[in-house]
Amino acid sequence: MTAEHQQALNDAAVNGDNSGIIQQCACIEEHLNRGLKDFAVHLCVNFYIKVLHELMITKAKAVVPANLQKIRRIYHKIKNAVIDIRLEGMALRHFETHSTAWLPKVVKPVQEFRALLDANQPLKRLYLRFTSEILNKFF
Repeated sequence: MTAEHQQALNDAAVNGDNSGIIQQCACIEEHLNRGLKDFAVHLCVNFYIKVLHELMITKAKAVVPANLQKIRRIYHKIKNAVIDIRLEGMALRHFETHSTAWLPKVVKPVQEFRALLDANQPLKRLYLRFTSEILNKFF
């Protein structure tokens, strides 16, 4: 919550301005929704998309053709989810519903990827190697 919204909400509460309270709550909700979307995009772009891309281009023994195809599908689902989130924000469609309808588009491919890793230990070891390389760049 920005200082301006906090002050405006406080002033509306002190003055008994119900419409001001509702307006400030809507603004705060919008900031929270935008923050959640920004975090999801950041996580997808800076982590999952990078790791999946590395797994696809490595073509290591752990990445058998069937798994490579699954990884490619998951990769594109996550990239499409990022595009949908960004386009929704640009079109301002979120003002109509304040929904998180985009969230399953991120969660489901991540769950598919986790299941693929759990079913294939060599692929999981490769994944852990790539994630440690990416995380070391940040820390």
